[in-house]
Amino acid sequence: MVDGRLPLGHLHLARLAHSCRALQVPFPGALDVPAGIADGIVRYQISDAGVSSSLRDPTESPHRPLSLILSGVVHRPYPHKTTDRGRFDDARARARVAGADDAILLTLEGRVAECAIWTVFWWEGEQLATPALELGILPGVARVRLGQLVPIEERKVEPAALAGRSLFVANAARGVVSVATLEGRPVPDDGRTAELVARFWD
Repeated sequence: MVDGRLPLGHLHLARLAHSCRALQVPFPGALDVPAGIADGIVRYQISDAGVSSSLRDPTESPHRPLSLILSGVVHRPYPHKTTDRGRFDDARARARVAGADDAILLTLEGRVAECAIWTVFWWEGEQLATPALELGILPGVARVRLGQLVPIEERKVEPAALAGRSLFVANAARGVVSVATLEGRPVPDDGRTAELVARFWD
């Protein structure tokens, strides 16, 4: 929530409706905005029992450039945002023990997938790229939003393809955040990332 509203709420509802149909969970329709709260990260949980919500402090997710490592936790297909997130929690916990903010999970075939709480993006010349949904990547709201701002190409790449690239990550809670290091190596900056930071919430 920002200033008492839910940014990109229509995109969240569209993804929720799709997942409810796929998982055969009753779609609740519009979601009520918690009263008396100006800023925070609201999490809605939908089940056969109905809708529950919780609020998280927005300062838990950083705005500063992040340090990423490659995770030893294998990525498994995660096409719907569910509570089955043990492997992501494990990957993030291991990253923090290693002194990093988050980790990029790889598929069983060694392809770049997604971070524990972020979608990964990188610049290839004039093109913005991100892992292909076909790999079982979560169709994140931030990914959809960025696709409204700039064309995005899907890629199936191994980590070596990211070497020397300017990377950033994004999610619907924090928007676009640049990446400072990957595996301890500096990641080059790109002014276009700063432009997307500024435009993401417009």
